[in-house]
Amino acid sequence: MDKRQRALPLLLADITGAAREIADYVSVGREAFLADRMRQRAVIQCFEVIGEATKKLPDDFRSAHRQLPWRAMAAFRDKLIHDYFEVDLALVWTTASREIAAMLPELERLSSIPDLKKDA
Repeated sequence: MDKRQRALPLLLADITGAAREIADYVSVGREAFLADRMRQRAVIQCFEVIGEATKKLPDDFRSAHRQLPWRAMAAFRDKLIHDYFEVDLALVWTTASREIAAMLPELERLSSIPDLKKDA
């Protein structure tokens, strides 16, 4: 394995960990989130980690687990990176507070699959 590659269990841990952090950061509520630039940047960086790690997941794994929006995760990362000068914080908030909450249980389930852990 190339030094820059990460094993599947580590990629899932990266994605799940960043999703948990996002859930924690937005737990303060919409108004507090929108008023806190540091919190906004932390959430955006976590979305970047999620999107980048998602791109590194093996195609067969993503195909086998279509219940998660892998392409949308990667596309959101791209939007945040390439259009950094016009990030829509309302969209970041909505995605963080709704989509992450909806995906987190499935991410945690996948991260806990024993057969995946032995490859780490």
